[in-house]
Amino acid sequence: MTDKRRQPRDEQERIAKSTEKFWLPCPLCNELFGGHEWSANSSIMYCDGAGAGVCDNCTEEAHRINEINADWVRKIIFLNSPIVAEHDALIEEAIRRGREKLKGLKDEKNGG
Repeated sequence: MTDKRRQPRDEQERIAKSTEKFWLPCPLCNELFGGHEWSANSSIMYCDGAGAGVCDNCTEEAHRINEINADWVRKIIFLNSPIVAEHDALIEEAIRRGREKLKGLKDEKNGG
C-alpha cells in the first residue's frame, strides 16, 4: 500500500478534485491537502462539534491546541447556519490561543 503523504502533491490534488473532495491549505502549516487525506480526528475545533481539518503532519499539534482551548471552545456561541462567516477568524483565534499557551508552557518548563 502506498503512503498517500509520499505521493506528489499534484497527484493528491488530482485525486481530491476527481473525487469531489476539498483541496485546501492546512490552517496550521498552509500545506495544501485533500479531503481524501483527512481523518475526522484531525481538526482544530472552534466550537463543540465544529472545526477545520488539518493535514496529517499537524494532527499532534491540533490535538494539543484542542486540549488547551477546551474551555474556550465550550464558551463560544455557534450560529446554527450551514455557512459561518466567522469560520476563518475563529480558527485563527483557536490556533493563536493554543500556540501562545503552548509557548508559555514550554517557557515555564525551560525555567524562563
